[in-house]
Amino acid sequence: MQKMLGWLAVILFFIWSIVSWHWYTCKIKGFCGQKKVTEVPLKEKAPEIKIAKRVPQIVETKKIKVEVVEVEEVKETPKAKEECKPYLVQKIGFGRKNSTTEVKKLEQFLNNHEHESLKIDGYYSATDERAVRRFQQKYRREILAPWGLRTPTGNVFITTVSKINQLYCE
Repeated sequence: MQKMLGWLAVILFFIWSIVSWHWYTCKIKGFCGQKKVTEVPLKEKAPEIKIAKRVPQIVETKKIKVEVVEVEEVKETPKAKEECKPYLVQKIGFGRKNSTTEVKKLEQFLNNHEHESLKIDGYYSATDERAVRRFQQKYRREILAPWGLRTPTGNVFITTVSKINQLYCE
């Protein structure tokens, strides 16, 4: 008798497990009753699809036609010119220990691209800083805005170096 009750308990547990799993997957997760997605062959029109837009207590249904278009594979062509290497590679700031070579390159860039008349001496002076501030103000959307800044800093850090390298490579 006890053996039979043991088997009955196992069978009831098994049935309870199946019912619980079915309830969880169908009612909670919503996986029951889904139709299989069929592929639409290329060069044929797809069937009309209904899209329901949900607004609190209002449902709007629109019919749209979807057309499947064949897409050609596009291969990248090799670039005619070599990749441009970064012009400035180190940060520059007023009152910092700056690389003389980097400061000279910065001064040369500002003279050539921004029509400044800076002395190319490799020393980051107040004159150089003012020229950098004008540059940062000119390109404030790319240099200052990402940091939430409104006024130029005069420091040649990440976004200023990036913009100088971008303009140098153009």
